[in-house]
Amino acid sequence: MRFRCPACDERLDEYDLPAWAGTCPRCGQPIREPGALRQELDRPAARPPRREEEEDDEPRRRLDVSLAPATPARWPRFVSPSMMVLALLTLPLPWLEVSCQGGGTGSSTPRFHYSQTGLQMMADTQTDLTPPQAGSVPREPRPFRQAGTIIWAVTLLAGAITALAGRGLVWNVICACCGLFALLTLPAIIVGVLISEMTNSVTLTPWPMIAFLACIGALVGGIITLVREWPTAGARPPARFDDDFD
Repeated sequence: MRFRCPACDERLDEYDLPAWAGTCPRCGQPIREPGALRQELDRPAARPPRREEEEDDEPRRRLDVSLAPATPARWPRFVSPSMMVLALLTLPLPWLEVSCQGGGTGSSTPRFHYSQTGLQMMADTQTDLTPPQAGSVPREPRPFRQAGTIIWAVTLLAGAITALAGRGLVWNVICACCGLFALLTLPAIIVGVLISEMTNSVTLTPWPMIAFLACIGALVGGIITLVREWPTAGARPPARFDDDFD
């Protein structure tokens, strides 16, 4: 590669100069070696500063490709408290009717005949459908029937309040446990009534069965809510990356 000295216009050849030469052999002025000049020309140009770095220190915008976590529907958590409230609404309605025939085998006059609602079972009272006979034995208290109905009603009320007022694992577990306990308590109450009135005729109305089915629905709703809202780490979302928009 031939070139000229910028001072004296002497024609030079890069192969005639030793590697350490940095001056013109004629005038002695410093010259740039062609190899260094070639390397500088072959070097890629520096990247121009980005616009946001020149103007201000505006943070780079992030492009998030990760999918947002799906928000679970909230209506299933209202199934359990709704069923509990439905079961409680059966308390003012008649649950059972008890009668006992008196005056001999062929007599058609009952010795006593009464009915009870859920609220009357809680208060240990009854509605006499026929006036009691004179000189009849006073009615004995029924503590098992009364206490069982109170515990059943309080459990349903606590479960409904817990499901509506609180959210989280602990509250969901409490609500499901209330539904399970109420489901087991109601048959025990009915069995206790049948045992205590073993010598009498007991007729159950459809309302205890409706309350039992409502307890089943409350338990199923509590389990569904517990499973849907169970805390889990889940899959790790894709990593975010930065990208510049011009």
